[in-house]
Amino acid sequence: MIRPIAALALLGLTALPALAEDVSTADVYACKDIAADAERLACYDAAVGRLKAAEDAGEVKTFT
Repeated sequence: MIRPIAALALLGLTALPALAEDVSTADVYACKDIAADAERLACYDAAVGRLKAAEDAGEVKTFT
């Protein structure tokens, strides 16, 4: 019984990269075209949140 559970767990872990979301600065730039203030702010918040998460995970490097 342990082997099938271990196999399923391993399969689940190998599928995680497939669930990763593509992150791009284009997502942030696209927000500027939204006319409604609340929608534009929500867009920026979501896009920057994805970039920050990718940066924290080491998937993206930012330079200042």
